[in-house]
Amino acid sequence: MSKDKATILPWRSDTRQEEGIKREKEIIKTMGGVRHPSSGSGKVKHDGHTDEALIEVKDAVHVHRISADELTALYQRAIRQRRCPTYVVHFANGLVLEGVVRVDGRWGA
Repeated sequence: MSKDKATILPWRSDTRQEEGIKREKEIIKTMGGVRHPSSGSGKVKHDGHTDEALIEVKDAVHVHRISADELTALYQRAIRQRRCPTYVVHFANGLVLEGVVRVDGRWGA
């Protein structure tokens, strides 16, 4: 086994973070997109993209909170890239919330 590959222990279950990363990959792949490596912590922000959309994926058990600052950052980056800002929340029970972030001109951003 090469030094680059991690040892996978069959009796160890995935951590919550590992489950989230797997879910991100699955969702972005089903949308026809590419996942950004080290999304959020590296130079490239947000989880992935398609030709048309910049995608942020959240994996939630029961509850998910969204901040206006987080949505604003997604919106601004997507518009600069000429992509549609798309926010996806995947809940543990299989429900998926997928939405486009937009600005209501009456209220400002």
